[in-house]
Amino acid sequence: MRKQGPTFTPTARAIRNAALVGGIRLDAPNNIPAYRAPALPLLLQTTPKLRSHPELLRLQFQISAWPGTLFFLDTSFFSRKPPWYLVAECLRHGVCITPSLLGELRPWCQDSPFRELLWSEVQGQNKGKTGIHLLSSQFTRALPAFGHYHSLLTYRKQVGLLAIKQMALENGGMPCDEDVRVHLQRRFGTRGGALAMKGWVDRGNQNRFADEELVVCSVLTAIKTGREVVVITFDNDIFDQFSKLVHLVSDDYWSMLVAERYAEDPRSCAPCHLPDNLIGFKLPYWEMWDLIRPGPFTNAYCILLGNNFQQLRQSFSQINIPLDVARLLRVKAESGKNTDQLGGRNCRVSIGESCRKSVVAVAIISFEQKLRVDHNIYYADDLWAALREDDVTVFPSIVGHDDSEIARDREILLAGNPGDPLHMSPRAVSHLQRQRQQRHKKSQREFCQPIAELF
Repeated sequence: MRKQGPTFTPTARAIRNAALVGGIRLDAPNNIPAYRAPALPLLLQTTPKLRSHPELLRLQFQISAWPGTLFFLDTSFFSRKPPWYLVAECLRHGVCITPSLLGELRPWCQDSPFRELLWSEVQGQNKGKTGIHLLSSQFTRALPAFGHYHSLLTYRKQVGLLAIKQMALENGGMPCDEDVRVHLQRRFGTRGGALAMKGWVDRGNQNRFADEELVVCSVLTAIKTGREVVVITFDNDIFDQFSKLVHLVSDDYWSMLVAERYAEDPRSCAPCHLPDNLIGFKLPYWEMWDLIRPGPFTNAYCILLGNNFQQLRQSFSQINIPLDVARLLRVKAESGKNTDQLGGRNCRVSIGESCRKSVVAVAIISFEQKLRVDHNIYYADDLWAALREDDVTVFPSIVGHDDSEIARDREILLAGNPGDPLHMSPRAVSHLQRQRQQRHKKSQREFCQPIAELF
């Protein structure tokens, strides 16, 4: 009988399929605490579905959670009546209740003994007798860049309503639910199609963006306070939105670091002037790691539970975040850009393989186009990044594990004529232009194309 291999959520499978290996060589760590995996800066990690038990979860939190860890528990976690010893372990550290979640909990107060007990904990928060922290709307809205990232995640649901309105106008009538589901999955992919469908189904629900509030609030709280956060849910949409958010934040932070390097010494980046007044250049991926400032870090986790508490499964999504990301959030809150050092231009960095199959970072500096969605204004590249399915993660090569180290002497920076600055080789310039053309062509396809108006 063939042994069944590991199974993954659609989100974890997409991230796994888009992952690259190489760029950095690291020694295998040997001091990882119990129940923890190695966590490297800005490296999004996911796991397959694993067998678990509430007591095992409690033990994980008891042994491995750092002092001051904050738990963000979703409505779906409470609605399945978890064992109280598991809830008590979370309360011992600290449970954060977002405004939308509090609104969903209020009707439960007389529904069952479990919910009465939970509600007594919520009410005890005002007397300082519990580990529950009620987060106000003022607190969440005041988190740096909350509005920016919250609107991008909610856009992933809004496109469902926008696409169906567009479809109804073209077909002269409203399609049935099955046609809607097929259309959204074909247009936005497996991950995006599910969220777009949820946005369509919940279009009349006033609390339809509670998931996004929970996810953005948890990650930004981790960055602001430096405390580790853990999101626990039975909802795959929250798991996907968490993974998307930390990927967006990571890409924006990489872009800020590269922009600062370019602003400090443009010649060191060997920029290439491209059509449409664009500036482009490449960096070997190992150089990106040198740009991260030394300093404190924090961890953010999302635990997706499956089945029920009697036959529990769990999947993890986790990331290690430098607290220096707070500088990016301040810039985002002010302008929506990744940097304020390029005279109004923005910088976007994408990770991929070069023509020599080494892992490189491609940077594009430009004045970006703005788009309007209802009453909100976005940068086009932000919407495209929010909708794309293949979020690229680069895993380091471990010494003795493989031979994927980049040959540093064969990359794209070559000396020019005497007196000239460094420049790209013709092959590298051609590859950079070809990558941009492919990206432009991909963005022009119906799949993952933002639905918006020119601003």
